[in-house]
Amino acid sequence: MVPSDAPDDVVHGGEQPQSALPPTVGRRTGAAHVADTFALFDVSLRDPALGEWDVERVALALDVPVTTLMIAAEVPVAAADRALELDVMQTAIAPYGNVLAMALVTFAGDLGRLRSWLRLAHPSLQDRSPLECLLVPGQAHVVEQWVARACLSQPD
Repeated sequence: MVPSDAPDDVVHGGEQPQSALPPTVGRRTGAAHVADTFALFDVSLRDPALGEWDVERVALALDVPVTTLMIAAEVPVAAADRALELDVMQTAIAPYGNVLAMALVTFAGDLGRLRSWLRLAHPSLQDRSPLECLLVPGQAHVVEQWVARACLSQPD
């Protein structure tokens, strides 16, 4: 679960920061995930003009190269530069952006604390870190669900 060192009102439904975009504005329907129902710290992870997940910003927040993120998201690296595959890329990157955005709510927007948490092994993840699990191709949705349950205070 997400560490509980954040103020209780941030983690458990108190006043949370609002995303700059409502859940459906400027976001493709193919990229919809459970986290679209949360008020998230996701503006810094999105393209300011389009409101779409920005692959470079998500990779930077994860502190990994874009190519590493694209491989984990199972998107051909060449697709990062092609607008024709934007829907596919958005759907693939959404779980990573959602995990980051939900965790940033927990850590009150502190990227340093987020990155530390990403690298901490957790028993619920078989003593692996969230980042380690996120980088397993095809498994980001599992981490996304795990973090969403933590944000909703549901047990593993």
